[in-house]
Parts: sequence; structure tokens; C-alpha cells
Amino acid sequence: MLIGGLPSVLGMNLTVLAASGRTGNALTRQALERGHTVTAIARDPGRIDLDHPNLRKVAGDVSDPASIAAVVDADSVVLSGLGTDARGLFSTAPRRSSPPGRGASSGSAPTARVRPPTLRVRAPACSGR
Repeated sequence: MLIGGLPSVLGMNLTVLAASGRTGNALTRQALERGHTVTAIARDPGRIDLDHPNLRKVAGDVSDPASIAAVVDADSVVLSGLGTDARGLFSTAPRRSSPPGRGASSGSAPTARVRPPTLRVRAPACSGR
């Protein structure tokens, strides 16, 4: 959680990756509460449990660059809700529905790694004081 306040900029168009998870859901909710328009990307957009007039839910998978590129353009402000594995590496491995060794296959699935997204933000030009 951010301590102290950052100046609020109203009406930004934001894109949130992994919007159906805990972190992505919190980012999306807070952005909407602050008056922003949000494109929420998740593998299963039906799992995004928010409804708002400024919210657009889109299917996309960070392990498939084409699905993200179809939504994100060069001027997008992208926030990442991607989680990490125990070693702190970003992971796109499928999650198990039950704990290892209980019910679901206990074999370990190969894990695809992705780099943390690079966020480039261009500050708007100031036109006086």
C-alpha cells in the first residue's frame, strides 16, 4: 500500500494486467474509485468481479504477446498485477485447483517465465503555471 499521497490525475486510461487476481483486482478497483477508465486484462475476464461503467474486461494472457498487443498501444499506461513464485520470479504457470498431492495431478508442470513489464510513462507537457 502506498503511504503518503501522490497527486491525483483524473481521467487517465489505464490497462491492468492479471486483473482477476488479488493484486490486479485491487489496482483495478482503486483506479475506478479515482475516476480513471480501466481496461482489465485476464485470461478469464469472467473472473473479474467488478462492474463499473468505466471498466472494460478483455481476455488476454501475458504468456501470449499477441493477445496483449491487441489491447495495449504505445501510449497505454500499463499496471501489472502479475504475481510471483516463491523465488520472486514472475510465473505464468497454470494454478492448481487443489494443493499439491491432493486430488490434482501432483506432477510439476513446466513454468514459463516472463520478465516484469517495462513501464514507460511520458509526462504531459506543462503549458504554464
